[in-house]
Amino acid sequence: MNLRAIAEFEKLKSTQLFSNVGVHNAPNATVVSSWSDAISRCSSREWDSWLLEAANQIRDKLSDAFVERYCQWNDITHEIKRIVIPILDQKCEEVITENALPKSFIDTVHWDVLGFFVEVAYSDIASPGFFHSQWESYMNGHFPCGWEGNYPSGRPIIY
Repeated sequence: MNLRAIAEFEKLKSTQLFSNVGVHNAPNATVVSSWSDAISRCSSREWDSWLLEAANQIRDKLSDAFVERYCQWNDITHEIKRIVIPILDQKCEEVITENALPKSFIDTVHWDVLGFFVEVAYSDIASPGFFHSQWESYMNGHFPCGWEGNYPSGRPIIY
């Protein structure tokens, strides 16, 4: 991991995730009112497609202009997973248990945070994108579960 990724990982370890779910403290976001609504949104086919497209945009930038670095994709992703997933699972365990959240919740958290760390890993050659906005929501204690409008205009939907 590069130095920025290490710093962000330390930030993840020290942040209390989901401490502001449902709180209307993000003026540039739409806040949903329940875990049920958030899970419904993040489990939708539309949202899955949105996240896949965001990840594909990173791959497309790399595969077109930075083939050598693109070839490191799997190694970088495996390293990120090895380090980040155990911390995420630990940090999500309580909120999953307390709210009886389905597997789609942790899958979404994994996807978002891994996407962010991949963006960080390649930030020297590709501008940060969609997953940086997701990361900001997590670091502010929210659960991002959708987007209104067309990225980058529009606004996140959070719980």
